[in-house]
Amino acid sequence: MKTAPSSEYLLAQRSNQSVDNLGRALDKTSAELGDARVRFAPSLVKSDALFAGAKELVIDHAGEIYKLRKTSLGKLILTK
Repeated sequence: MKTAPSSEYLLAQRSNQSVDNLGRALDKTSAELGDARVRFAPSLVKSDALFAGAKELVIDHAGEIYKLRKTSLGKLILTK
């Protein structure tokens, strides 16, 4: 007599399917993914270049004003 598969077995099967789907997605050529990489790749900006010697920046984001401040310990604080 056959027994029903355990929940652990079913979960492992689902995980394997997810890994297989991810593998297929990663197999796409870089030409297919090129636009996505450009859209989602974060830009790297050095804080020294942003501050340019100042200790505080004023940022207008969607009509809201924020202040980005550099502390004496070199940390950054963003306030609204």
